[in-house]
Amino acid sequence: MSEAAHAMSLMQQFAINKTIQMRETEGLFSVNGPPGTGKTTLLRDILADNLVARAQILASFAGAQDAFLKENRPFEAADGSTVPVSLLKPELTGYGMVVASSNNAAVENISRDLPKRDAIVAPKEFDYLKTIAHKFAAEKGYGRFERLKEGDMPWALLHKGRRGFTSRIP
Repeated sequence: MSEAAHAMSLMQQFAINKTIQMRETEGLFSVNGPPGTGKTTLLRDILADNLVARAQILASFAGAQDAFLKENRPFEAADGSTVPVSLLKPELTGYGMVVASSNNAAVENISRDLPKRDAIVAPKEFDYLKTIAHKFAAEKGYGRFERLKEGDMPWALLHKGRRGFTSRIP
């Protein structure tokens, strides 16, 4: 998904490979480095692999209903009512990413830049829940929306945590 000029260094590729390997078990992986060393590019490639791995599982199902367990979990809505919520099958979970730093501006930049359409090299029609992502990116408050600049158009729905310190695949 990255520009060819931004090919991974040996250690970046090692970090990507190790992260993908750890996804199959459990683990926590840390990537550290000074500004401008390719951490965001590395995270983008890990994110892309997570999307592809999850899509391969989804593609093996006969229908959308096959992605969910048979039993539901009760969920209490804001109005106090209880509604049943279908749970994803375990093989579709565990693709989350947490981005944390002592420098909140760096994490905010990653959260803002990863979903931008201009941040990837892919066919124009490539997207991951792009319509919903556009709504979230354009929303600036309850019922207020802002027209996005061309470079700020999202290619994917990436969830930004309430405090702006996390990003994860929905």
